[in-house]
Amino acid sequence: MERKPISKKIRFEVFKRDLFTCQYCGKKAPDVVLNIDHINPVKEGGENEIFNLLTSCFDCNSGKKARKLDDNSVLAKQRNQIELVEERKQQVLLLIEWKKSVSNIEEDFIEIITNYINTKVYPLTLDNGKKIITEWLKKYNVEDILENIDKSATKNLLYHSDEIFQQSAHNFISKVGAYLSVSKMQPIQQKIRFINGIGRNRIQTWNEKIALIILNKYSTSLMRYGWSDQKILEVLENEINPFTIDSKRWNDWKSQMEEWINNIDNWEKDEEFNLSQLDDFFVNPKQTLEKKLENDREKVNENLLFLEYIGKGFPDFNIENFRKNHTELIISFLELIQSEYVKKKKNSLEKDYLFEHYSFSPISGDFDYDMDIDDKLLEVLSSKAMFVIIENLDIFDYPQLKLNKKETEKIIEIQLEYYKTIS
Repeated sequence: MERKPISKKIRFEVFKRDLFTCQYCGKKAPDVVLNIDHINPVKEGGENEIFNLLTSCFDCNSGKKARKLDDNSVLAKQRNQIELVEERKQQVLLLIEWKKSVSNIEEDFIEIITNYINTKVYPLTLDNGKKIITEWLKKYNVEDILENIDKSATKNLLYHSDEIFQQSAHNFISKVGAYLSVSKMQPIQQKIRFINGIGRNRIQTWNEKIALIILNKYSTSLMRYGWSDQKILEVLENEINPFTIDSKRWNDWKSQMEEWINNIDNWEKDEEFNLSQLDDFFVNPKQTLEKKLENDREKVNENLLFLEYIGKGFPDFNIENFRKNHTELIISFLELIQSEYVKKKKNSLEKDYLFEHYSFSPISGDFDYDMDIDDKLLEVLSSKAMFVIIENLDIFDYPQLKLNKKETEKIIEIQLEYYKTIS
């Protein structure tokens, strides 16, 4: 049967399909010269159909048979080397063309996603967003990214007189990655994050880190007892979710959850628990004391920057006075819990006590506005500022962590010394 030449287009499609890799030895271009090999040989009726072709390197396709060169073999060998060099050049060009086409596709996706985000925040625009979108595309497909952009827009974008509140636009972008991450979690972990979010939105002094640990412990205890993932999901949905919605106080929620965990741990075990199942419930390793205090201060500083930003919308807001009042509030609160914990041995302060401490502090006047002017935005921002300030106080309510007395006193002393130094 007469051998028909394989077109350049088909050769490229075969190389591209096989990722420019020899299907026999695994070597890749441009390290080796690649050939097209027929699975069913031409002499046996094999044709140049793409399904009958695969990529092989020169050595695998031709074999390595040592033989003595005749008088004309030197010229033949030189000619073959020239042909191999040219073939390698052509294959490198094909490889470059393929990589450029892949790169162009990614650039198209980045442009599509950027434009989609801009439609959400118009007349604002996404500046310097290429890097973050590139990172998203490394982990998630375009459909998932667009879906979670919609989710973040619905939950985070705020408007005033038909204009987007700029801080909410920043929140919208920053939360997309978190929604994408949650979307790839196991169902139980998704439900845990959902419940944690409910608590954060409904209870002023909610501690997300501790709540996450508690919810993971609760699920892990049920898993140890032998419950299936489906059964754990049902109890989270039908019991823990409504309980969190109905809860009014962080300490009450925390105490009840810890009591339930203790009860579960004391149930008689029905079957052995496979420790490998804990992988999905792994929480960050135990922090050092220094790292714990540093993280707490970072969280407070993040909240402080947010408060300073929204404070710009209040006519009488003075950023220097606010910073001074904020530092003094933290110092007085740390001194308060130090006194309550050491002298009265209370485990923690109640939420109402946090509000009361805030109310009698000068900082409560930093977000005042003229009540005679019906300004819904200032009303919302003033309320939000109060919640964030109380959240900062709750971060320093260290007795609620239930460490030993010596550790708790040490943490309070270190934080007091730090804030007195910067005051």
